[in-house]
Amino acid sequence: MQLHEAVTAYLHGLENGREESRQLLLKFMRWFGRTRLMDKLTPPEIGHYAEQETLGNDDGPRRLLAIREFLVHSKKIGLIQTNLAVHLRARRSGRAGKARRIDQNAGDGMVRLTAQGLAEKVQRLEEFRSQLPRVTEEIKRAAADKDVRENAPLEAARQQHGLIMARIRELEDTISKAKVLEQNEEKGGRKLVRQGSVVTLKDIDSGEDQTWQLVDPREANSLGGKMSIASPVGNAMQNRGIGDKFKVDVPKGSLTYQILNVE
Repeated sequence: MQLHEAVTAYLHGLENGREESRQLLLKFMRWFGRTRLMDKLTPPEIGHYAEQETLGNDDGPRRLLAIREFLVHSKKIGLIQTNLAVHLRARRSGRAGKARRIDQNAGDGMVRLTAQGLAEKVQRLEEFRSQLPRVTEEIKRAAADKDVRENAPLEAARQQHGLIMARIRELEDTISKAKVLEQNEEKGGRKLVRQGSVVTLKDIDSGEDQTWQLVDPREANSLGGKMSIASPVGNAMQNRGIGDKFKVDVPKGSLTYQILNVE
């Protein structure tokens, strides 16, 4: 079965959250090609897709959830023989590396965020801080079991605590370096795409229009319409203007986009 057939059939069977899943699965389909055979998808390709999709994005695991559920379903009904879902892993280290390189290229060590993005970071920091007392209490309760060698709840609570602390430190560092972006300026009477721009693109192959705000990797959120400047498409559209076309290489060949509007 071809990929577009499998995706269409799967979406018809969904009851809740169909629109969100549709957007993510259509992007997955464009990446590999509509006519790609399901049983020809390979683990390395799926792993590479996961890396590219989550690189420089805070919502990496959520972005992959719809794809993972689709692949699990495909394995269950026999469309694929290999459990490809296990190869969908968010690459946290890649995000951090990309973000550090962008900071270095900026020259002043600042993290450039939109005003909304900064507010969201502050809110997320407070949310993570509020989770600490609960997780600390879970560790205490689990540690009361004297057999710590086989204490799965204790290990899970410790891991969660470590992840929360890591996110708190990351958010505190980002907020301390944050600088709110100014509005896009015209150059030679023409607005060019840069970080902070709201860009409307046309996918030449599908004819679909899509609007994104180009942001720092730490602010990226595909479901919120925010694209990382470190992503393949985000990187390729920078310093271009209305009417310009550009290509992005993907496994099936390339995707061609045209810039319709820049704000």
